[in-house]
Amino acid sequence: MPGGTSRHKHLRAGATGVRRKLPIGIQTFRKMREDGAYYVDKTPFMERLLGDGTHFFLSRPRRFGKSLFLDTLKELFEGSEELFERLAIHGRWDWSARHPVIRLSFGSGLFGTPDGLRLNVMAQLGRLEREAGLELTNPSAPERFSELIRALRERDGERAVVLIDEYDKPILDALEVPEVAKANRDFLRDGAGVSSRGHSKRGWHRSAGVELGAAAACGAAFFGLGCFMAEMRLGVLC
Repeated sequence: MPGGTSRHKHLRAGATGVRRKLPIGIQTFRKMREDGAYYVDKTPFMERLLGDGTHFFLSRPRRFGKSLFLDTLKELFEGSEELFERLAIHGRWDWSARHPVIRLSFGSGLFGTPDGLRLNVMAQLGRLEREAGLELTNPSAPERFSELIRALRERDGERAVVLIDEYDKPILDALEVPEVAKANRDFLRDGAGVSSRGHSKRGWHRSAGVELGAAAACGAAFFGLGCFMAEMRLGVLC
């Protein structure tokens, strides 16, 4: 690739023995790579994971890099080839296929009220629709989610990738109000069902739990997802 830009110089910095900087405070894969920060190459594990199935559950304690892992997957599926130069997956990935990515996060929001989760999801879906230039009107969140997945597939000609970060926070935040916690759990289960029903054989879904115990209790088995962090061969993924 042409080597005139400072961004590409950053991406090649390690090859010349230049000391990279520590990624302190960096939250995204793109900024980490463009700033020339240290990055431990986890892409061989990603490649192995993606060859094993389509729906997975990621369970790890706080600050283990779950959100960064999801962000790396986002850049990978969106075809950001320049960010993966000199990484193991670079020569083994089809960069011509650019998948639409639907990324939801429950890291912030008021989930202790009866309608809080639904309003949060509808707001996030509305933002994603505006970014994609779509106008969807279905008032039901699960059906609107399904409609968004279908519309992106039809627009781009590739299967959608669904990434959900901190999925269990709406349940944990409502534990003091059991009926709301149960309603939030059922709402999330319906949403997980939408993303896993027949939209593609290449529609990868990644759920990142926050707390190891809580995430394991209401995550992989509940949603019918494979808990790959229980496998030793993928235990160092993040």
